[in-house]
Amino acid sequence: MCVQGGAIAFALYGLKDDWVFYGFVALNVFSTCYSYYWDLYMDWGLLRSNEPGKKYLRPKMLYPAWFYYYAAFSNLLMRCMWIVPLFNHKYSVWFTESQANIILLSVVEAFRRAQWALIRIENENVNNFERYRNVLQIPEFKEMVE
Repeated sequence: MCVQGGAIAFALYGLKDDWVFYGFVALNVFSTCYSYYWDLYMDWGLLRSNEPGKKYLRPKMLYPAWFYYYAAFSNLLMRCMWIVPLFNHKYSVWFTESQANIILLSVVEAFRRAQWALIRIENENVNNFERYRNVLQIPEFKEMVE
């Protein structure tokens, strides 16, 4: 919703006015922080343990602790890559106007999503064994007839 609000302001006013630019940045910062927290807590199951050696992680993990710390840090950096194209609106930087920018942002986002999926699936696997959510048979779809 924040990004959509920023996109509407961008479409109506562009980023030439300072109030629109700073509002756009504020909405994206809020959206990034919320999405980052959602990734860590809800999707990856982190921030749930205070045990020594597992601070801010979770009690049961399949990867070494350093991998989760690396993933959390790199996820934040990759989520903040939306800042790079903003330099084109305030400053004339050669990199933001080139096709290399689009390629870099696409590769970074693909890596972020692959990393997210790896830890998300691992978290689901760990929780599935703990909560016994195995479904042996999926019910058949029956069309409702009135």
